[in-house]
Amino acid sequence: LRRAHALTLLGRHEESLADLRLALTAARGGADTLWQARILLNRSLVHLRVGALAKADQDAGDAATLFDRLGQSFESALAGHNRGVVAARAGDIPRALRLFEVARARYTELGVLEPDLVIDTGHALLAAGLTSEAVDAAAAALRDERRQPVHLAGLVLFAAVAAVADRRHDAARQWADRATRMFDAQQRPGWAARARLLSCAVRFETARPGPRLLASAAAVADVLDATRAAEASEAHLLAGKVARRLGDDVQAHHQLGVAARHRRRGPPLARATGWLAAALLADDDRALLHACGRGLDALDEHMDVFGAAELRASATSHGRELAGLAVDAAVRRGSPREILGWSERWRATALTTVTSPPDAATDRLLDERRTAQAPGCGTTSVRKQPSVSRLHHAQHDTDVLRLRLQLAGSGRTVRSRLDPRALLQALGRGHLVVLVPAQGTLHAVVAGGGRFTKHVVGSVDDATREVELARFELQRLARSGRVRAGLASHDRWRGLLERALLGPVVGRLQGDAPVVIVPPASLHPAPWGLLPVLAHRAVSVAPSATSWLRATSVVAPADGRVLLVLGPGLQAGAAEIAQLALVHPSTSVLGADAGAPPSAVDDVLAGLEGVSLAHVAAHGTFRADSPLFSSLALDDGPLFVHDLERVRRLPHRVVLSACDTGVAAPVGADELLGLGSSLLRLGSVGVLASVVPVNDEASAPFMVAVHQALAAGRPLPEAALVGRTAAGDDPLAMATAGSFNVWGV
Repeated sequence: LRRAHALTLLGRHEESLADLRLALTAARGGADTLWQARILLNRSLVHLRVGALAKADQDAGDAATLFDRLGQSFESALAGHNRGVVAARAGDIPRALRLFEVARARYTELGVLEPDLVIDTGHALLAAGLTSEAVDAAAAALRDERRQPVHLAGLVLFAAVAAVADRRHDAARQWADRATRMFDAQQRPGWAARARLLSCAVRFETARPGPRLLASAAAVADVLDATRAAEASEAHLLAGKVARRLGDDVQAHHQLGVAARHRRRGPPLARATGWLAAALLADDDRALLHACGRGLDALDEHMDVFGAAELRASATSHGRELAGLAVDAAVRRGSPREILGWSERWRATALTTVTSPPDAATDRLLDERRTAQAPGCGTTSVRKQPSVSRLHHAQHDTDVLRLRLQLAGSGRTVRSRLDPRALLQALGRGHLVVLVPAQGTLHAVVAGGGRFTKHVVGSVDDATREVELARFELQRLARSGRVRAGLASHDRWRGLLERALLGPVVGRLQGDAPVVIVPPASLHPAPWGLLPVLAHRAVSVAPSATSWLRATSVVAPADGRVLLVLGPGLQAGAAEIAQLALVHPSTSVLGADAGAPPSAVDDVLAGLEGVSLAHVAAHGTFRADSPLFSSLALDDGPLFVHDLERVRRLPHRVVLSACDTGVAAPVGADELLGLGSSLLRLGSVGVLASVVPVNDEASAPFMVAVHQALAAGRPLPEAALVGRTAAGDDPLAMATAGSFNVWGV
């Protein structure tokens, strides 16, 4: 058994398995149950190293049963921990994390520090796309000085893995070099090869690759192949990419060919890596697109294991390269429909899946978090809280994330593909503009008038810069309450914004027909209604063309109920709510400042259930670091985005008269997380929200005009147009109205 352990450390797995078979036979012959269990536990690790996952799980499970029978609590915890590792390797991340949590609790109860648990949990975080969290966990563990060198080396290696995934190249290089030195000193060539693979990956990303890098990557791939390491496919893929960059077709074909062998077997992430290699190996765009499609299908399977939408969104990062290759190929081929189809394939995918219902433990943590942030307990602004409170809230956030990571998906999700004919029919006389980044250039596909056309807009960087400048200008206007430079300056930046975002597309948008914009995640916060060509027409924004088309078929509730909600501390809020109550005949009001019952979180969530329209006037807080902890301040504390999952049927349409409620954080490949995107994901078909802080007094007339149009039966995009038109030529009123975007229909 000891020799088998040493052979495993050296990567000589076949010899190790042979020794373990002999040891197990001897233990069974002597009826030594304890050593049978220990041998099975060790053998499960070797099976895991060589990818025999079913055998690894069986051995670990059998070992746990024997340890429990003998009262060996620590070794039983180790066996359960190993089953979590097997589940993670198989791609079942929620199950793995549930097993890790049980193991962590048992280790804590026994007063034991188990170094590998941090690493194994961290790998699960990476599989979920939570790269920053994985780096932070590794860095925190490295500050613990109790670890032995043999275990410390593995932790340093994982820190490098996480840093590479999070694109923290300097830290990754330092950790990878340190891990290499440690493994070399311990004479563990297989693990040293893993560390060298990370060094090669950093060099590929940060420097011009040369022949030395190709030789290093190829040598690492050969060592990992010889030890049957799971990372061998990644090593061959990297070597193939380096060879392609150097123009070495023979070596590229060999290395990518080896990596592509994994495309038809193993867990979804491993198959996706194989299909990526096949795509890079493809001789023509048709073969490339086929490989990209199969790789993204595998990643669909990976995403389906997660029950939490934010984790599905983060996990799309694994498909960024495949999706980018496919879009680039579609752009080369030149078909507008094909460009549209491939841009939709990996856009807003988290909106298409069913969310698991929240569990009682998560609800309890959210209630504790809310109580700590309630009005009587100090400010609700995260930035203004004392450091102790911030640390307490951060721990609550971490605990909620840990629970949500363990939520299992509801099974295989059938994702609908966009029907171009149905899209054109639903648009009527309107147009839909899909903006598609490819190789740093912003392209547009315009649907409308019975046809699809493609256009080259300009630089993605220019568009992003103009959006940020426009948002800065709107915030300046909101703070000052007046316009210093007058209409000329206002019109100038609006024109620059239009050229950067639409370019020649403006020529296709003649007349006053409605327009739907489907931008990439980075351009969502643009004030689209202020673009000159869109200023006098109904305009809405959608996460994807598919989600917009689906929303057009949803029927509104027949009873027409309306809920008005007022949070505390809004100067013009009570007057705004009073005016809106006169507009809608069937209205419920919540908010102490409005002279109504308090806007308590539980009552607001109950009131949202199944209404046609909800209007919420409250201070909003956007959390870029944790978007689903963005919140609306209500009378008894913050309503978090997470809380919305408790509502079975959200309002058909929602108007958010609160700052920053239309802002969302780009995550994963091209996903958005925030209040507005969550409302759409959970069932609302239309949301009106601001992309910047707005002037409260200037927003009230806009809101009244919008609601009057809604009460008259106008769709939400048309109602927003009515509100913008009512602003007239006053720059502050125009800027305030233009700061609100409509998402959906």
